[in-house]
Amino acid sequence: MVKIALKKWRKGFQPKVYLQKKREWKKHCWKTEQAFKETEEAELRNIKRENDVWKYLNKSRKKRIKIENNIKENDWLQHFINLLEGSEEKCLGERRINEECMKEDEKISVEEIKRALKSLKKKKADGFDVWNGEGLPDDWKTGVIAPLFKKGDPELTKNYRGISLLSTAYKIYTEVLRGRLEKEVEEKGLIPEGQAGFRKGRSTIDNIFILSHIVQKAKKTKKTIY
Repeated sequence: MVKIALKKWRKGFQPKVYLQKKREWKKHCWKTEQAFKETEEAELRNIKRENDVWKYLNKSRKKRIKIENNIKENDWLQHFINLLEGSEEKCLGERRINEECMKEDEKISVEEIKRALKSLKKKKADGFDVWNGEGLPDDWKTGVIAPLFKKGDPELTKNYRGISLLSTAYKIYTEVLRGRLEKEVEEKGLIPEGQAGFRKGRSTIDNIFILSHIVQKAKKTKKTIY
């Protein structure tokens, strides 16, 4: 049956008609593509706010599927305790005070708050924001861990990663402390010069490049490095 149908098609095949239809199809595809580009360009030109940018980018992404599971609360607790190497037991270690680094308690300045606010990331989820006294509020010590599914079996806790929702005021406060500590250790040279990780304006890639260059030079001159 297939061979007979193929023979009939070949007998009735008209090359001119085929080429004409092919040209029409290509023209149709070109017009459709141009119309799509014009629509996208018009949409991009009308973008005025950051939210509009993200809406445009997210429309082409795959929609997230709602993940349902029957994982118990205690299982989540044990999972994140093991993952974060934490413990429910509190252990107070010895407090060491460096007289050289200790200064008279200084009030947090407006400029420090402004710098901390500028360093915060936008569009981040907040936590509990209340501060009624001079001490560190208990709410600031509380982080809400939200599990995000990665892949695999949704019934297994190991297939989730957690993100912590913290108080915005706490983030500002810790950023001020970080800025003060960074200034203190940099000015007094408390960090070794070879330390590049977690330092502003430095990168471990620079150290790797320098070390690689030293090794290559030592091989070329056949001399020991140390």
